[in-house]
Amino acid sequence: MILLFLLPFYDRGPERRPERRPIAMFTLVFVFFAMAYLTYLGTSAGSPEVQTIKPPAAVVASGKGVLAEFYAGRNAVAQSGCEACHTIGDDGNPGPGPNLTHIGSRIPLLGIERTLVNPTAPMPSFKNLPPQQFTAIAEFLSDLK
Repeated sequence: MILLFLLPFYDRGPERRPERRPIAMFTLVFVFFAMAYLTYLGTSAGSPEVQTIKPPAAVVASGKGVLAEFYAGRNAVAQSGCEACHTIGDDGNPGPGPNLTHIGSRIPLLGIERTLVNPTAPMPSFKNLPPQQFTAIAEFLSDLK
């Protein structure tokens, strides 16, 4: 970046005024605004290891035990890196995986478990996770209705 700003001092051509170099000036301005925009997106994206989706009303009505399992699953999903490819609520990335915000209404618990063990590429398999963490992720996803 510094070299881009110092480039006019290295070039010893006869014409160095900025208004006589429209392509170079356009490139400089474009790179500057692109870097500023990407920096803004990076600072406003939030932590990739935090999941902020609120529990559905059915989970809250089920009691403290189910609510505790929901939060344990939410933390396990955030720590497993699922949001690198999936969107859950307002968190995560829009692809290449599908949005998982309401996955529990489309796929039953056994289907979610089967997908976690034997997924389609490029999703990694979660069959080597500790059983408690695997169950927490599967139940969390099935609660998202």
